[in-house]
Amino acid sequence: MKKYILALSLIVIFSFKAFTQTDTTSTWYDDEQYDFPRSKLDVKVKYLSGFDKGFVTFMDNGKFSLSPANDDFTLIFEKSSNLRLRVLNAHIQLAGEALMLKTGAELDWNNYRFRRNITLQPNQPSVTVVQEPIDFKKNKLLARYIIFPLTLQSVVGNTNFKLEAGAEFNFLLDGKTKQVSDDRGKVKVRNDFNLNPYRVSFVGRIGFKSTILYARYHPKSVFAENQGPDLSTFSIGFGVGGF
Repeated sequence: MKKYILALSLIVIFSFKAFTQTDTTSTWYDDEQYDFPRSKLDVKVKYLSGFDKGFVTFMDNGKFSLSPANDDFTLIFEKSSNLRLRVLNAHIQLAGEALMLKTGAELDWNNYRFRRNITLQPNQPSVTVVQEPIDFKKNKLLARYIIFPLTLQSVVGNTNFKLEAGAEFNFLLDGKTKQVSDDRGKVKVRNDFNLNPYRVSFVGRIGFKSTILYARYHPKSVFAENQGPDLSTFSIGFGVGGF
């Protein structure tokens, strides 16, 4: 599955590159018979154009506080982070800068820093945690995704303020836990840990020039359906570039 996702990513990137190198002038009519003005689709493509950095947290039934049944998954909010790297960023002007369609390919890292001393068990039919008798200095789950966004962006009047909103299609690349303690030292385990292989998120951004404030909501659970607790995620933070 991961190989297919990576292959699809490469196809998207090189397709945009090839598209922007070709003449997109419309030729659906006969030049000799009709004297219509030619129209050209304005597409701007950038590579490694920016990043987002912020905080991420779980939501339980629409609330930021987790129910007693899901208390084991309580996070340390200030140490749970979201990082997004814009590998490819494409702007397609639909009505100049007043309305632009944005898409591309992005890499996303979510670090969920657990407050409780738990250990997620790999290769289980459902999410399984073990309560540990030791104190972890660091105990986190990392989920890495490739993202294909599809959003609309608008520049507000003649200002440098920009608004953007839309959907993002998330495909899981891998998962990993990392624990640090005096008793066991540093322990890393790579596994999918029953993470959801596919999610759709909704994002909103407001920015001035190249500085961004974003909020992102994943309504589907971070864990696969019927394999773990139903915990959606919410992230908020700042970004630079690619806007």
